[in-house]
Amino acid sequence: MNSIATKLRDSLPIIIAWIDEIILAHANVAMQVSDCPFTQLREHYHKDILDHSRVVIVPEVPFPPLSRLGLPEFHAMETMLLDGVTYKNMFFVRDGRQGASLYFHELVHVVQWTRLGVNNFLLAYAVGLVQYGYQKSPLEQMAYQLQSRFDRKQVPSNLVKMIEEQTDTIWSVAQSFLA
Repeated sequence: MNSIATKLRDSLPIIIAWIDEIILAHANVAMQVSDCPFTQLREHYHKDILDHSRVVIVPEVPFPPLSRLGLPEFHAMETMLLDGVTYKNMFFVRDGRQGASLYFHELVHVVQWTRLGVNNFLLAYAVGLVQYGYQKSPLEQMAYQLQSRFDRKQVPSNLVKMIEEQTDTIWSVAQSFLA
C-alpha cells in the first residue's frame, strides 16, 4: 500500500471523530431539507432522502484540520472558501449562498455518502483529491455535472440510481489506488 493510502487509512478515526463532533455541535440548528423552501428539489430526490438530509447555515463552512492530522497534501482544501460541504447526511452552507442549485449539489454528496458509507466515502473523496485536485475529483465532478444539468432543467429521471452507479464505479477505481 502506498504511503498516502496508509496515512489516509490511519487518519480515518480522527477525521470521523471530528465530523461527528461537528454534526453533534450543529444538530440543534440543523433544518430538515424537506422543510426548505426549494420545492424543486422534490422533483428529483425521494422524500426519504429529503427527510433524512439536514442543512445548517453557517458563517464559515467547517472543514477538518487535515494538515494538523498529518495530511499536508490536503492543505489547499483547508484554505478554500467553500460555499458548502457535506458530512454524512448533513450539509453546511455558507450564509448568503443558499439556493436550490447548491442544495441539489450537496444532496448528490448525501447520496454518495449513503451509498459508500463513511469510511469508503472519505477514502474515495481523498483519493480523488490526491489524483485530480478538487475541481476534477470524481465525486465533485459528478456533483458539479449534475448541478449543471439541474440548472438547465435537464436532470435525468433516474437521478439517484445514476448517482449510486457512478459512485460505485468511482469507489472501484479508488480501491485500486488504495491497494
